Amino acid sequence: MTVAAWFVFQALIPRGTPAGIVLQGVILGGLNALLAIGIVLVYRTNRIVNFAQGELGGTAAVFFVLLNTVAGVPFVLAAIAGLIVSMVLSALVDIVVIRRFESSSRLLPTVATIGIAQLFGFTTLLLPTWFGRVPSTKDFQSPLSRFTFTVNPLPFDGNGVLVLIVVAGVSIGLARFMQTRYGIGIRATAENPERAALVGVPTRRLSTIVWALAGLLAGMATMLQAPIVGLTLGSLIGPALLLRALAAAVVGRMYSLPVTVATAIGLGVFEQAVYWAYGRTAIVDLLLVVVILGGLFLQRGRVTRAERGGAGAFQGVTQVRPIPSELADLPEVRWGRVALGGAVAAIVIVVPLTVGVSRASLLAVVAIYAIVALSLVVLTGWSGQISLGQFALVGVGAGFGGSATQGGQDFVVAILVGMFAGMLAAILLGLPALRLTGFYLAVTTLAFAVATHSWLLGQAWARPEGVIPRPMLFSRWDLESEHTYYFLCLGVLALTILMLRGLRNSRVGRAIVAVRDNSDAAQAYGIKAVLAKLGAFAISGGTAGVAGALLVHQQHGLQPAQYSPAESLQAFAMTVIGGLGSVPGALAGAIYVKGSQNILQGGYALLATGLGMTLILLVLPQGLGSLLFRLRDMALRSVARRRGIVVASLLEDRRVDEPERAIDDVSFEDVMA
Repeated sequence: MTVAAWFVFQALIPRGTPAGIVLQGVILGGLNALLAIGIVLVYRTNRIVNFAQGELGGTAAVFFVLLNTVAGVPFVLAAIAGLIVSMVLSALVDIVVIRRFESSSRLLPTVATIGIAQLFGFTTLLLPTWFGRVPSTKDFQSPLSRFTFTVNPLPFDGNGVLVLIVVAGVSIGLARFMQTRYGIGIRATAENPERAALVGVPTRRLSTIVWALAGLLAGMATMLQAPIVGLTLGSLIGPALLLRALAAAVVGRMYSLPVTVATAIGLGVFEQAVYWAYGRTAIVDLLLVVVILGGLFLQRGRVTRAERGGAGAFQGVTQVRPIPSELADLPEVRWGRVALGGAVAAIVIVVPLTVGVSRASLLAVVAIYAIVALSLVVLTGWSGQISLGQFALVGVGAGFGGSATQGGQDFVVAILVGMFAGMLAAILLGLPALRLTGFYLAVTTLAFAVATHSWLLGQAWARPEGVIPRPMLFSRWDLESEHTYYFLCLGVLALTILMLRGLRNSRVGRAIVAVRDNSDAAQAYGIKAVLAKLGAFAISGGTAGVAGALLVHQQHGLQPAQYSPAESLQAFAMTVIGGLGSVPGALAGAIYVKGSQNILQGGYALLATGLGMTLILLVLPQGLGSLLFRLRDMALRSVARRRGIVVASLLEDRRVDEPERAIDDVSFEDVMA
């Protein structure tokens, strides 16, 4: 594979690339290599992908820069403090969060790192204000910055040389470390954690050591980057930088450190060469999708037993039980459902009529985001596939739906165009899911999100230009009023809920869930797993495409920043917070996230989503929606108790502190009735 990659690299890199451009690529690629090494180490130890690696380093780098420039701490002492902070924070993540998921599917802690990344992002954004002053750090200088030299055509300084020394030293040091008893223990834990623990390997202590080491590498990478390319305070590291490290890690099969380092450096050289030759690097993001897919497909050929146990479908979802048949026809239950539905209808219809234009616009956005959340309920809740690129599908629907409007089509036609565009893109994205599952697919969808944002939405054929007017609906109704557009979005949301509810109860929906739960057993009953998986992607993509077409008309135009990879992560967090197993949960998540973004200023919205997502996974894995259904079941228990009806499905969830008394309260005749 390495030889093939070398020939591909030689064929793709522009001929005549100056030595200075190559050196710049080696330096920047070396920084990515440090991040990638940390990702590989954590994966080898815990079998999870740490999506918080980049933001953790960003927090340490900002702390280091502020100590030096604002607090006046000497450079070396500030650097040491920054590295200590990165190590301590990373070790705390393992102790406080990751250990709670020791007996869970490996996907749960992987998803938790997304919430942790948002918490670190919040810290990164708020650190400057906590120091009381925001310095200009675009041209941050270190003591090595005054040692300069030139390699045609670029100037360099001692910071670049330090990066080369650090990368070489880390590579050699880790090679020797892996030969020590700690390294042998890490390798044993990676192969079989249970057996390693049985023979006396301190797996917990080793895990914390590895996380601290990964934090040290993340801090090194971002702190070394500050005097080379600058560090803009008030901004996040972002998924794009993390994706470059992930690409190198997956080419190294999440195992080989030498291949990981070489790939990171090679990608760095290629990116700089493309930028030198063409003045843009968006094509590199597209190439990263190919690199990641190739690396993952090759990796799947040598999957260990430990990986097979942890990289399957997302199992943190429990389907909501319907109202028991014994109670469904009771008058109080039927009228209670009618009253609850009427109250909800009154709120979503009457309240918007009393608010101003800006609030009506916000409510329309909440309804659109709720549709996005429903698309993730289908893909992750029903099918078990983690998508970190859902807003890329929204962007595809927005681009083609907006173009249809500019072409003079009716609004309904524009919505249908967006739906089919999202559906087609999702099917193409779902093809790797036939072989890749779990966090393997999550990495692929994140790469798709980055490529869509930087490349696809920049193409003239994929995005509308200028202002997009809202066309007449059925050539009769004007949609320019924000209140009118809100009711349109509300109607589409209601229609989507009804269609998905009917689909879930159909044979197609049951087949999708069956493949998620046990693919082999489902195929034994004649269900085609390939069609079920692609069907889930198609339904999810079509739903996201509808949301995109609505959003581009609501915003009167397409701004690529609205469809960034960060929005995809927010959308996934939104659905996890609400609950992936239920429609009401998805709606609750959309209200929570968009409401917090509107109420909370600056980085506090990241705190709301990051902390909310982490706590939900730790305390309430089924999301906010499960609280609603717990309240429903409490009311149903009260009805059953008053009517003297024994409902087994309600009793089994009931905690019994006095078993003898509980048995005395229920007679044999009651149970058999």
